[in-house]
Amino acid sequence: MGVWPKSTIHPDVLKTYKRRWVFDLDNTLVYTHTAVIQAYKAAGVIMPPEAWGRPWREWTTQDVHDRKCKLYPHILKRYAWTDELFLHAMSMYAPVITGASEAAVIALRELFGELNVQLMEATRLDKVNWLNEHPVGIYVDDDEGTRALVKEGTSWEVMTPAQALQQLSSQPEKTSG
Repeated sequence: MGVWPKSTIHPDVLKTYKRRWVFDLDNTLVYTHTAVIQAYKAAGVIMPPEAWGRPWREWTTQDVHDRKCKLYPHILKRYAWTDELFLHAMSMYAPVITGASEAAVIALRELFGELNVQLMEATRLDKVNWLNEHPVGIYVDDDEGTRALVKEGTSWEVMTPAQALQQLSSQPEKTSG
């Protein structure tokens, strides 16, 4: 089951947007694919492709994960990056739900700034359950399998990061007043 971080939520910020947006973290708001692979490689493990998008507990050991987490902040500085979608999410103080561990979220926050992370170490099903407990909006995730599960298991609209960036960049999202 996903872990709820201790975080200040500013619900008034969300009222300034026409629709509620919720984002995945890795490879949606912050491009971490290479950083994650390199951190596990430095920890002595080749990350299997099917592990991507799943919480670490589903495919590796605590010891391996701990080694990866010690190396991750340094490796993030070299390999991780953001784009305009990250800036949109930050300006909305949009909720983020992720399979990333608490240690990974902390490292990402230290490098890129405060993120409104509402759910960590989440499985695909944890994400569906979280979304079903919140007002319907748009969910953005890079993982095709997660998008399919969210589409079939919720009333949320789902988008790829590219689709979300196009929509957020092409039309004003803020309401007047």
